[in-house]
Amino acid sequence: MKFRSLDIERPRITLEGGDGPALMPEMNSLMEAVDRIALLVDEELSRRSLDLIRVRDGRLEISGPTPRLIDNIDASLGRDASGAIYAESTVEGRMGAWQLALRRGTNAETGSRELGLYVKDVSLAELLPLNEQVRSGRGLGLPLELQFGATLDKDGVFGQATLVGRAVDGWFQIGTTTIRYDEVAVGLAWQGEDPRIGCCRPMVRGNTRINFDGRVTPPAAGHPNWKILLGADNPVFGSQDVQEDPIMAERVHLQAQYDPVARSLYIDRAQVQSGPASLSAVGTVDLKDDGPYLALAVQVNAMPVALLKQIWPITLTPPARAWISKHMLSGLIREASIDVSIRPPAFDEHHPDPGWGKTMSGWT
Repeated sequence: MKFRSLDIERPRITLEGGDGPALMPEMNSLMEAVDRIALLVDEELSRRSLDLIRVRDGRLEISGPTPRLIDNIDASLGRDASGAIYAESTVEGRMGAWQLALRRGTNAETGSRELGLYVKDVSLAELLPLNEQVRSGRGLGLPLELQFGATLDKDGVFGQATLVGRAVDGWFQIGTTTIRYDEVAVGLAWQGEDPRIGCCRPMVRGNTRINFDGRVTPPAAGHPNWKILLGADNPVFGSQDVQEDPIMAERVHLQAQYDPVARSLYIDRAQVQSGPASLSAVGTVDLKDDGPYLALAVQVNAMPVALLKQIWPITLTPPARAWISKHMLSGLIREASIDVSIRPPAFDEHHPDPGWGKTMSGWT
């Protein structure tokens, strides 16, 4: 007697989380391990002549310092018409139901192996501990669409992988300042044994359109910081609360390092360039429990006031930004040096504490 299908009702799995920070595995090692597991699953399905495995009302609980719970899991595992292994699942998550689909197949001509993952309507809140409060429809509660693909050669050696995350028509809030966007997407790419992660990030909101590209380098032995190098050619800035027409700059550039233990971003260089006009900055951003703390040294040269108003982030000291927008109608800032310290109240336009202080020199 052989079983063609297997139904599993209410399985419960509990995993024990580690005490230390999780280490990010190298993509080539991770994908090669996933491919080996998928191959074992394929062999077991064939050996047992199983066409389909169904799971109903599953539960995955991760205990430890940062507990997590994924509940009400319905899933199916089988083989599609082309012979590829697939898994599909619907999960009742913290912010609502989300779907996941996995596929592992083989290219008939070359023998190369292909791994695919598609996730719809998931939120980053699913990765947070259970005691973290997240509101649906904003910030970490926003629904995302994720698509991942990887290829390995016929011997199971990793070749390349891409990951694209996309969110549309959303908003989040810093203090009382609301940030809306029409579309935000992030693309990451891995190649062979190269540890660097290529990235691109288009962002669209109204008349603002910025297409970032660059790379992120994971920590190396003895160096705990992530290295970040991003840039964008011909970005268009068009804040909806600024009366002037949108302005296209030539280039924006960011070179920085991030320390995940200290939760600090060290800005080695940030620059906006548009012909003779330039704004460059160095500084740090410390992410504390009560919000971000910024320390910046800014140098401005030949900067039109209209461009300054467009590139000034809406969340950064909203009262000062509103004053500049209202009272500085036109003109050119020939040269200015500004040292500024910004605390969390600076992101809340209604907070009685301005939350920032500055030192200015050479303002002309």
